[in-house]
Amino acid sequence: MSIPEQHQIQVSAIIVSYNTRDVTLQCLEALGRELCEISSEILVVDNASRDGSVQAIRDRFPMAYVISNSSNLGFGAANNQAMRCARGEQYLLLNSDTFLLPGSVKAMIQTLQDYPAAGVVGPSLIYPNGCFQRSCFTFPSPGKAWLECLGLLRLFTRPERKPSPQTDRRIVPWLIGACLLLRREVYERVGGFDEHFFMYGEETDWEYRIRKTGYEIFFEPAAEAMHLAGSSRPAEHESFNPFFYSGQDRYYRKHFGPAGFLSYRLAMIVGCILRLSAWSCAALVSTNVREQVTPKCKFRKNILRWQLSHWL
Repeated sequence: MSIPEQHQIQVSAIIVSYNTRDVTLQCLEALGRELCEISSEILVVDNASRDGSVQAIRDRFPMAYVISNSSNLGFGAANNQAMRCARGEQYLLLNSDTFLLPGSVKAMIQTLQDYPAAGVVGPSLIYPNGCFQRSCFTFPSPGKAWLECLGLLRLFTRPERKPSPQTDRRIVPWLIGACLLLRREVYERVGGFDEHFFMYGEETDWEYRIRKTGYEIFFEPAAEAMHLAGSSRPAEHESFNPFFYSGQDRYYRKHFGPAGFLSYRLAMIVGCILRLSAWSCAALVSTNVREQVTPKCKFRKNILRWQLSHWL
């Protein structure tokens, strides 16, 4: 597929695919309905899927420009590939497991038009059952890590206003990267994702740099998208994801230096030890309590093992 000239394109929609063929096809169907009245292009970057994603996408959506990688380059690097050749005035970064609801793209475009300082805007995310999914967060810091690990965060911070479908559009610190619309000039000025982040943490780092450059991050509740990952992901105590903690480590090293990283690491170690001690004592009470805390202990042990062994 040949990509149209830049002046014809308002939105370049970018999707990274990795062994999610059926979900990606559903994402593209919903995206196509959203872009039918907007001058646009669709770019899909496939990170060496083994499930026939590339051919299925080319067969079902011949208008999409597909970049097929021979290896998995990671989420940030794949998005960067597409942004380097995208022609639109705005870039829509969309996870393959995120389905836009009607009118969402137009609502996000309107936000960028209404607020010149807005560099990035994201929609309200919902679970498949229709419940609101939290997508706005404050930036991580060593101090916040200590408060969280010691269970004191609520005592020392003001209650955070959590965006909901009923709130107005507002400026937020950062948004998870399931769906983000940004101005082309933001990419040209700030650059793309830091490709040292393979997966997890890259959008936090990117939006931190975007905010430091002077742009604002907006939450737009008039735009909605259904995000599958939050509902299909195993509960915290059932799954340990090393990519997540690797991304956290890199974020703290990059933005807080050796001292900040050490403080964060010690907070995690202390927090794990305190929880394991408390749960071990609770497990002595009864068999029912033991069954409840056993998976939590296993999860915390995995975190503690990571924190004690991964220092480089």
